[in-house]
Amino acid sequence: MTEHVGSPAASKPSSEADSAEAPRERVRRSIRADASLPRDELKSLVERAQLELQATLSKCDAANAKGDAASDEWTARELLRHVIAVAERVTAQTRALAAGQDPPEYDVSDGEMMRIADGGERYSRLLERLDSAHAGLLAAIDIALEGDRVRTSNHGYFGPFTALEWAGFQRFHIGITLPHARQRAGAR
Repeated sequence: MTEHVGSPAASKPSSEADSAEAPRERVRRSIRADASLPRDELKSLVERAQLELQATLSKCDAANAKGDAASDEWTARELLRHVIAVAERVTAQTRALAAGQDPPEYDVSDGEMMRIADGGERYSRLLERLDSAHAGLLAAIDIALEGDRVRTSNHGYFGPFTALEWAGFQRFHIGITLPHARQRAGAR
C-alpha cells in the first residue's frame, strides 16, 4: 500500500494502515459513484449542497462569526475561510481538467489547515467569495467530459480525481462540513 507523505495512515503499523484504508476507499467509491451520474444530476446534487451550506453559513452574524477565541473549535469565520479555500481549489482543479489543461498543484497532505488568509474582510464579503467559487465549479461541471478517466490531478489524501470526481469530492466535503456550520449557526 502506497501512502502519501503526511497522511494519517503513513505513520501507522501495517494492520492499522489497512484499517485506515477502508474508510478512504469508501469515500473514494462514493465520490466515483457521484462522478458517474449524468452530469446534470451531479451538478444538481452539488448545487443543492452548495446552497444549503451557503444558507447555513449566512445565518451566522458578526458576533458568532468571531466566536470564542479560547475555544479549540473553529469559529464560523474560520470555517468559512476553510470552505472558501477548498471550494476555490476544487474549482481550479475541475476547471483545468475539464478544459484539458494541467491543473494547479496543491499539496494538502502537509497537515496545514487549508484556509484563505484573513484580511479582515466583512463576513458578508467572504460569503460572496464562496458564492463565486461555487458558481465557478458549476460552470466547470458544464464543460467536463462525462466518462473522462484520462485527465486527473492528485488529492493529497484520496489520490487522483477526474474533473467530475473533484465535483463529487466538493459535495462530499460540504457534507462533512455542514454539521460544523450548523453548530456555528446555532451558537448565537
